[in-house]
Amino acid sequence: EHRRHVPEVSLGRITPSRASSSSAGMTPDEANAAAALQPGETVDARVARLFAGMRDGTLAATGLTRLDLSGCAIDRLPDEIATCASLEFLSLGKNPLRSLPETFHGLVNLRVLFFLGCHFTEVPVVIGRLPRLFMLSFKANKLERVPEGSIPKSVCWLILSDNRLAALPRCVGECVGMRKLLLAGNRLTNEGLPETMQNMRHLELVRLADNRLEKIPEWLLRHPKLAWLPLAANPPTGPFSA
Repeated sequence: EHRRHVPEVSLGRITPSRASSSSAGMTPDEANAAAALQPGETVDARVARLFAGMRDGTLAATGLTRLDLSGCAIDRLPDEIATCASLEFLSLGKNPLRSLPETFHGLVNLRVLFFLGCHFTEVPVVIGRLPRLFMLSFKANKLERVPEGSIPKSVCWLILSDNRLAALPRCVGECVGMRKLLLAGNRLTNEGLPETMQNMRHLELVRLADNRLEKIPEWLLRHPKLAWLPLAANPPTGPFSA
């Protein structure tokens, strides 16, 4: 695949020479707006501006809390993305990303992280070190594996739909606050659902349609709060056995 090459340029509204004075009085909303696509700016130019700002520290100095870089043809993130520790929302969907920098865990305030339609074959373990992550989406990637320790215990909304997963790790069951778990469109078997999942006592929704389940796991039948459990397009053509 063609890799986008971005030149080193200034951050635009906040250049290195003005960083200390311009960013000091910026509100989060102003910082988020400054990081968005500006009038007359191309997507390439915006990516170059933001990556340069990550490398020289001027983007972090703005205190931005939201960053949407979806659909920007990015195949690699700079290590310095971790300097943007004020980020709470980050969308990187529709990019040909396959990996993340080891520094990524520096995004200590991140709450929402989207990788819709990227090219990951496994969930990067570094994500497991994000201490405040609440919502994580790898919908429609090429996931074949979720390594142990790659899902933070803080996650309450996990979206792994439309991948190639045959099994989940035991660490998923350590997300005891999990409320929504979207797993449709995979290759999950009964053996691939760890018994630790019964520890998720706050689950309200589990999507398991279009997998390879042959019976309903007993812990789901006993679940105290579960309100929605789609199971269509699994192998049985008759009623599921319990």
